[in-house]
Amino acid sequence: MAHGGPGGPGHRARAGLPAGDEVGEERTYRLSRILAAEELAEAAQRAEEVDLGRAWQERSHRFRTGGKQVVVSLRLDPARRDDLLATALAVVTEAPEPDGRLRLDLTFQDRRHAEWAVWQAASGAEVLSPEWLRHAVRDRAAAIAERHVE
Repeated sequence: MAHGGPGGPGHRARAGLPAGDEVGEERTYRLSRILAAEELAEAAQRAEEVDLGRAWQERSHRFRTGGKQVVVSLRLDPARRDDLLATALAVVTEAPEPDGRLRLDLTFQDRRHAEWAVWQAASGAEVLSPEWLRHAVRDRAAAIAERHVE
């Protein structure tokens, strides 16, 4: 038995586990959302034709090639690089800036994934494009700041 919790969108496909449910439908569980697990005495039941390795490869491929992928250009504090690259689907370009920050073009699964990932970098990221993402980050930061005015 697994219990879900908050995990947020945009986690890489490797953060999930393909599995089956009781009626034979395929499901993927986000490992980041599992708060507790209990090993059961009985073994999982699945049809012999189910190949979990193949299912994993197919789902990973669909995740990385499906959806309306977004390329984001940004300047980034190098201290935030590894965290942001861990969630990006691909690094299109990467170059150092004169001020010590990095200039990156990164591919994300979709708009929601891009916004979530950039928000994780907090003040360490400056979105250059697309414009809709600059506005989304600015509006979200302004709303949070407004709630915290004393």
